[in-house]
Amino acid sequence: MKIGGEFRANDPDPQVRQAAIAGLEQLASLRDEQFVSRLLDMVHDPDVDVCVQVLSVLARSGDFYQMASAVEVLDQLLTSEDPLHRVLGVRVLGRIGDERAARALLEHLFDSTDQVRLAAAVAIETFPLDGMPEELVASIVEGMSGLLHDPVERIRQAAVVRLGRDGSRKLYTALVGALADSSDQVRTKAVDVLTRVGKAIVPVVHTGLQSKDRQLRTMATVVLSRVSPEEFGSLIVGTNITGNLLAIYHNYGLIVALERCDAYRGIGVLQSALYEQNQQLLDEIFYLLTAVRDPAAVKIVSESLRSETARIRANATEALESLTTPQVARLTAPLFEPDLPLSELLSLSEEVWEMQHPDTVEAIQQILNDPDDSEFRMIAAYVLGEMGAALIPPGEMPTATAPEPVKDKDAGRLGLLAELTGKLEAQGGAAELKPTGRPRRSPPADLFGALIDTPVEESRQEALEPQPARETPFTLQEIEEIVDVALQDADRDVRLAAQAAKRLMAGRRITDIAKEEEILLSTIERIIFLKEVPFFQGMTVDQLRVLASVCEEELFEEDTRIFNEGDSGGVLYVVVNGRVGIEQEKRSGSFARLATIEAHSYFGEVNLFDNSPRTTSAVAIRDTLTLRLRREPLIALARQYPDLSLELINVLSERLREADDRVAELTRTRPRELHKLFDQYE
Repeated sequence: MKIGGEFRANDPDPQVRQAAIAGLEQLASLRDEQFVSRLLDMVHDPDVDVCVQVLSVLARSGDFYQMASAVEVLDQLLTSEDPLHRVLGVRVLGRIGDERAARALLEHLFDSTDQVRLAAAVAIETFPLDGMPEELVASIVEGMSGLLHDPVERIRQAAVVRLGRDGSRKLYTALVGALADSSDQVRTKAVDVLTRVGKAIVPVVHTGLQSKDRQLRTMATVVLSRVSPEEFGSLIVGTNITGNLLAIYHNYGLIVALERCDAYRGIGVLQSALYEQNQQLLDEIFYLLTAVRDPAAVKIVSESLRSETARIRANATEALESLTTPQVARLTAPLFEPDLPLSELLSLSEEVWEMQHPDTVEAIQQILNDPDDSEFRMIAAYVLGEMGAALIPPGEMPTATAPEPVKDKDAGRLGLLAELTGKLEAQGGAAELKPTGRPRRSPPADLFGALIDTPVEESRQEALEPQPARETPFTLQEIEEIVDVALQDADRDVRLAAQAAKRLMAGRRITDIAKEEEILLSTIERIIFLKEVPFFQGMTVDQLRVLASVCEEELFEEDTRIFNEGDSGGVLYVVVNGRVGIEQEKRSGSFARLATIEAHSYFGEVNLFDNSPRTTSAVAIRDTLTLRLRREPLIALARQYPDLSLELINVLSERLREADDRVAELTRTRPRELHKLFDQYE
């Protein structure tokens, strides 16, 4: 390519060189020997992005492996210790499209790095296997089958698509398992793939109707209803939608029963999780309808039911009745009424189904005895610890000995909230956790920080002052007996929550324990704490549970430097207890305090994703326990759970908006003087 009469492929700016390659590609053909020769001259470019661009163009030539220099550079990328280089090499392989490239891609399906495995799976998803040796195709199919359980959601999607294209009855049986995947996107993709098979898939999918997994039963019904609506369509409305509605109204009964004890923070988390589950069930109802009704019509009805205008909602209810049955419409429409009291929903379920809703004790017992929902059991076990701690009179400690630690390398040794329970519950606070917009009490903004180093005995003594009452529907003995049972639960998180409950009732202080032994907070403790940090308040309980799995605890003693100005970023810190000073060095040995970070807040997020140098330093003003979120595991987690990455982006965007608003607010304080100063320098 000529720019001003001069070829720019040797320009010192790599972006200019890339533009030159793009220009050459537009002007010349891969049959042009001079063009190919120029590309081969650039294949050893010092900039890896330029190299990859050259290789990507050459990959379409049809005889890539005849170009020794290009093959050499590609092999260097594919065998590099840098995962990013391997990713770039794998992407080039996907463009070559021949047998040798297919064999190389197969090798990278088993790479230990998520990014590389993802690149290989995406490349194979649409790779042309026609005409390839049977043994190679069989190996690729086997490799992709193994990825149906990969932790990365997009990889599982690619596996479903590829297996659907090269399917056999054996593969279809494996794909039926994908109908129970934890990801909505993977389940939907599996439904689409299996539906395209036609009536031959009916015997394979029909077995899913007898599964113990509710999700698998539901998605199997969708597939069968799409393939043969005259035979299976009635299952959608008659069984699945009605089943979802029953579950939703049952959950509302639990929510109302738990309101008696909503001063406990764990109850707030439990109610929030129930609301979130109801939303999922409600969304599923409309997805189910698309199997037997026009998807466009279903979408319009769903969106109209969410309208703020009552008349539009009423019209949508009539339309829903025509799509389902009068009873389904009657039970579904009230779920979208923004100000409808929950008591009216319960009355409706009693009228239609004669449904009996539990009292508080029955609700907690139902949750603890549900074998299919370990998350709810985990939260309920912890709630019992909160209740037990509230029952212990000031100055008394339970006589029960502490439980034996869970025999696990990650066994918990700490109840995070032991010293927080008394005052927080006494003031009637509960985390604002419900995603539905219904009003709930929130803890005072300064309550968490004020309690961090307050002994439990002191907080209980303060609770003797006039405070909102805390209802506890169990006796202390009953609580201890139930918690002892939870300590034997098959699920590790439930066992750790029960241990945390024991420690809550033992009244141990976090600051004392942190210095004596290694700290490991239970999952529910991390969820409760993260939910109360503004950075994470918009996340669901499920998202917080995932996030809690990659948090790392670190204790900094007083006057310890957490990081220094100029250090690499890539870590966000959440302060569990203590206090942190954010400083900046103005001259050698002299630091200016920019901010003080209290418990219940966070710092370090500016450099979380780009690893850029810190522009400030952080020091522990007193003994401080933090939860660390490192860049690498967070990114890996975002690859596995795309919805989580979107939520993190929203949070960071909100943080930037807050900073912009603050700058604007400061600017408005002296607008005339600032404009005058600006005009002087125009």
